[in-house]
Amino acid sequence: MKIRHMNSLPAPAARDALRRDGGGLVESAASASDIDIRRVLLAAKRRRWLIVAVTVSVTGLSYGIGTMMTPRFKAETSLVLTIKDSSSGSSTIGGLSGGISSRDTPQVSSAIDVLTSPDTVRRVVKRLDLVRDPEWNAALRPPGIAAKLRGMLPFGSKSGTATAAEQTAITEQAVRQRLSVTNDGKSYTIVVSFTSVDPAKAAAVANAIAETYAAKDLNGRSAELDHMSELLLQRSEGLRARVIATETAVQDFKEKNNIVDLSDKSLVDDSLAKLNTELVSAQTERAKAQGMLANLKAFARKQDSEAAAKVAAVSTSLATLVDQRNQIRANLAELGTTYSAKYPKLQEMKSRSHEVDVQLEREIQQQMAGLQARVDIARANEAAIRHSVAGLTTTNRANARASTELQQLVADAGTARSLYQTFLDAAGRAAIESFALIGNARIEAPATAPAFPASPRMSIVLLIGGISGFLIAIASAIALEASRKEVYTPEEVYDDLGHTALALLPYFARAKSWDNHAARVMSIEAIENPLGEHAEALRSVGVALSTSPGLRSPKVLMVTSALPGEGKTSLAVSLARLAAASGRSTLLVECDLRRPAVNHALGVVAPAGLTDVLEGRRSLQEATYEDAVSGMQVIPSGGRVNFPAELLGSEAMRSLVSASRDRFDLVILDTPPVGIVADALVLSGFVDAAIVVARWGKTPRRAIRMALDRLHFSGARVAGVVLSQVRMKQLAQYGSAYHRSAGVEGYFETARPSALAAGAARIG
Repeated sequence: MKIRHMNSLPAPAARDALRRDGGGLVESAASASDIDIRRVLLAAKRRRWLIVAVTVSVTGLSYGIGTMMTPRFKAETSLVLTIKDSSSGSSTIGGLSGGISSRDTPQVSSAIDVLTSPDTVRRVVKRLDLVRDPEWNAALRPPGIAAKLRGMLPFGSKSGTATAAEQTAITEQAVRQRLSVTNDGKSYTIVVSFTSVDPAKAAAVANAIAETYAAKDLNGRSAELDHMSELLLQRSEGLRARVIATETAVQDFKEKNNIVDLSDKSLVDDSLAKLNTELVSAQTERAKAQGMLANLKAFARKQDSEAAAKVAAVSTSLATLVDQRNQIRANLAELGTTYSAKYPKLQEMKSRSHEVDVQLEREIQQQMAGLQARVDIARANEAAIRHSVAGLTTTNRANARASTELQQLVADAGTARSLYQTFLDAAGRAAIESFALIGNARIEAPATAPAFPASPRMSIVLLIGGISGFLIAIASAIALEASRKEVYTPEEVYDDLGHTALALLPYFARAKSWDNHAARVMSIEAIENPLGEHAEALRSVGVALSTSPGLRSPKVLMVTSALPGEGKTSLAVSLARLAAASGRSTLLVECDLRRPAVNHALGVVAPAGLTDVLEGRRSLQEATYEDAVSGMQVIPSGGRVNFPAELLGSEAMRSLVSASRDRFDLVILDTPPVGIVADALVLSGFVDAAIVVARWGKTPRRAIRMALDRLHFSGARVAGVVLSQVRMKQLAQYGSAYHRSAGVEGYFETARPSALAAGAARIG
């Protein structure tokens, strides 16, 4: 955590600076809001007995509720389905297939639907006569308290006797609610589960459901096979007559058309096939010659590079002439850019170009004539072949018509024979299955009466109760920690109040009270044990004040608190005595004119005090006394006054403080609680710094914040906060970095008994 002294800042600037996310003043809001796991664990440790008590209580309550619940027993029956494979006709027995295929999933789902159907439940209810059982028929149970109360109300429903149909419907609905049918999706095993308060009833109903389904399946398949056999026999007779008629028609047609065997091809068919092949070749040759002729004509018209590329395949000599012409033209273009038209070499090149053009034109005409002859020959050959094909086609048409008609008759005969054979096979299988009929479902593992209830399961009840109790306990602990309003650590002082914790004053078990006797004991302890823990805590206050850049070693300090009993007087007396014992000239002024405590802490019995000086009855020297223990100077409160705030804020008090500043190295003012009265606020303009004392784990943060705000708005420079009565060992439970850990005690001396601690210090 980044810490910077805020003492030099006025109140509004200090509070705004604490909210800024920069300048090294505070950590970022994100890091401040992060959950500190260590602090959470420490909070749980502090509230461990609450967590244990709530967890045990909720667990015990859950156990009690579990023992009061009616136990229910769950019986299970296993059914194994035998699925017919429609493609092969074989059967797949559950448990041997290695898993349900996608095509069998609807069959398994249908079986589950039948098991849970109203018809199956109705048959079981009738078979076991469950309508007479009050567990299922609510109409047979005595009316409950709620029903009796509804009947007593004038607008309540009057319960009458249910009819037989209504009782049956009530029973079937109750049975359906307790029934569960499941499949794991990996096998053909279906588990039928039923729950009842009686284990024997649970097993009986589960078995009855499975047996009813198996019986329904067997009866349905038997009726289906009987009906199928009858249909197959009727259909077989008609197919037999059709087979005889079709085969007779085939034989008669063969005899009429003198057809012996249809497997050998005729000579006409072979000749026709060859002519068709030759016709295709002639057409291909004609198309090829026409294409080449078209490319050559295109080149003769345009003579561009694209047409020249297409005629390269027509003639090698033609392609060579084209290349020569292109080369000569390129040379002419190159020479024309350099020389004039009368240049001899240019004239020679033009003559050569004319000769090549003449040769190219002559070659084109020759190639076109040759290609035209090829096209004419191909057309003549194609026409001759077409004529031959037409003659053979006319001859073969009559034979094809007879062959087609015969093939149709043979196909009809084959179809009729195949259908007849199929029906004969199906009728045979149906007859065999009817003699050895087995169901598609068998009971693999009948249900038995369960020995232990399925609910409530005490182990689960205790587990849920324990987890719930622990969560409730954690929530309670978090709520208590969130509602904690007191300050326990220096980090909380800085984070929540915006000030530095100047010191942690340890708790003194020897102190009977914190303001009077504790001030005496603590101040003497600091003097007699300068290396002790209390002296070091006081010394840290002085170091913080002297090193603060905003205060620069203040000489006049005001010690106050938010509420009474915080330990401000003990701090003021201890600081003053320790400073005086170290050789500094120190003055302690009792400014609490309402309830003075310095007088009692030091045992001061003096005729004059501060009020006498301020009202002009005594001089400052007459009201100042020396402490015999430390040598410090003390100004007691003096007599009581009616207007203490006005007296402390007077010009006489300002002059007294100013004179004391010049005379002493350190001036400490013990003032009233700033959260109760305004006396301390009027002194804020006279002092260099103010110290606020808060009691560790007791003073509410709101009270400390209000006191700090009042001091800031009055113009006081607050040096910081001192936490008093700190129990160092318990401080570790709050995750503070300032708690006493192993090895720390070696830096402090053990307190020695003091004779002066037993009585009051005498002041001369």
